[in-house]
Amino acid sequence: MSLRFIPIALLLSATAGAADLIVDIAPLERPQGAVRLALYQRAEHFLQLARAMQLRELPATTGKLSVRFADLPPGQYAVAAYLDSNQNGELDENWLGIPSEPTGFSRNPSTRMGPPDWADSMVAIGDTPVVLTLRLK
Repeated sequence: MSLRFIPIALLLSATAGAADLIVDIAPLERPQGAVRLALYQRAEHFLQLARAMQLRELPATTGKLSVRFADLPPGQYAVAAYLDSNQNGELDENWLGIPSEPTGFSRNPSTRMGPPDWADSMVAIGDTPVVLTLRLK
């Protein structure tokens, strides 16, 4: 093997076993502001925005939105999202601490009794792409 092929071989080995997580966001009732998403790879980091593995932001529009988290190594992941309708960069809450902007999580767990646990939102990523639909409510 010549030296000019080594970087390509290294690149291929670095992404071997990696897969994409595609998050489709169900159509929004009131598409205004931005949809903000956080990808977490560890239970102890879940819902701590500063400890998210990746952050994404999309303009809120009519129709389905889609986000691709590319080349993730096999493992467990969870996604948390919210509609920042007033674009202040924060999840607004009422005086009881209940979100006043729509939120959603991977696997769409119930949020009636507060935010979901890691186990309720976690998805396993192997070496093939995973597509999930997230509803903001």
